[in-house]
Amino acid sequence: MASSRELPVKNGRSFQITVSMGYGADGKQKTRRKTVHFPDGMTDKQIQKELKRKEVLFEEECKSGIYGGNITFAELSKRYFDEYMPTCAKETTRLRYREIIKEINEGIGNIKIEKLTIRRIQAFINDIRDNRTNKHTGDKLSSESIKYYHTVISSILGYAVKQQLIKNNPCRNIMLPKPDKKERQIYTRSETEEFLQLLDGEAPAKYRAFFYLAILGGFRNAELLGLKWQDIDFQDRIIKICRTSNYSPDKGQYTDTPKTKKSERVLTLPAIVFQVLRQYRAEQNNLRFASGDRWINEDWVFTKENGTVMSNSTPRQWLKKFCTAHSLPYYGVHSFRHLNATLLIESGTDIKTVSASLGHSNVTTTLNTYTHEIAEAQAKASDAIADALHLNNSNRKQA
Repeated sequence: MASSRELPVKNGRSFQITVSMGYGADGKQKTRRKTVHFPDGMTDKQIQKELKRKEVLFEEECKSGIYGGNITFAELSKRYFDEYMPTCAKETTRLRYREIIKEINEGIGNIKIEKLTIRRIQAFINDIRDNRTNKHTGDKLSSESIKYYHTVISSILGYAVKQQLIKNNPCRNIMLPKPDKKERQIYTRSETEEFLQLLDGEAPAKYRAFFYLAILGGFRNAELLGLKWQDIDFQDRIIKICRTSNYSPDKGQYTDTPKTKKSERVLTLPAIVFQVLRQYRAEQNNLRFASGDRWINEDWVFTKENGTVMSNSTPRQWLKKFCTAHSLPYYGVHSFRHLNATLLIESGTDIKTVSASLGHSNVTTTLNTYTHEIAEAQAKASDAIADALHLNNSNRKQA
């Protein structure tokens, strides 16, 4: 049975509703409480009627298990990490969430989730937008970084809704900064040709193979490191992506499934890729025979000196040194994935094929990621039509 008592306030009238939830294992009575406020102008009869209605609703919520909003966001986030993430999220996602959850809890962690309104979350988002900086560069956080804070908060509160701790997720109506208009840094065609020529002339076969696959296949770093020789069909020129190789401080190097279901894909690549792979496999076989019992044969394509899978940071470290030595711009390993997508779009490849090739979860991801490149390709296509119809002739009479 719900009961209520009036609280002293300056304006209007407030009441604290209490619902008994029985007794715990320690013999102590468990209760749930909620405060309701009525503005000035309501008659005593109106207040009593509305208070009775709120008592009944609150008791129903408590008895049905819906109400649990008296826990703080920090307590909820711990429960989320302990109960939900181990079975429903990849290790890479868990690591990224843990990187920023401390900062989130510093801002809103002490707030009860029933009190975590749209306005409070919006104030937190606005604060990190205006006052937080990137710890590596010192610059203000990008719109993408701010969006990720929102994603983490929304995921945790979404979990609370599923657990019937709160009714609605207040993150749904938060206003986020517009995406930053930054030009993606990738090699030009001439820089790409120069890079490949330098690879052919000076790079070890292992790194020639790695970056030929990165450029012509558009694969993610973890996908390339997850390749085994059994995934490569030399006869039909097919590469199969079915696993990734990742690293975390807790687990060390570990194997996982690709990022999304559609990231598991099969691509047919140019013959030059398989020529390079054959050269590398021959070199790796020589190393394996020379290593004897020290070689750990797990069929990995990209390995350390003993046959175990290459570390995730190794391609990045090698590329940085290679670019410095040859006065080439260094944009990171992932830039070759963007280069691959850009070249596909510029060549006129339809967006569904580009999306499937990249292993995006849906076409919308591709459209949102490569908006500028798609717009440029569309403009060139329109100009080509005008040229075909001789409409770009400056001497043509104007209407």
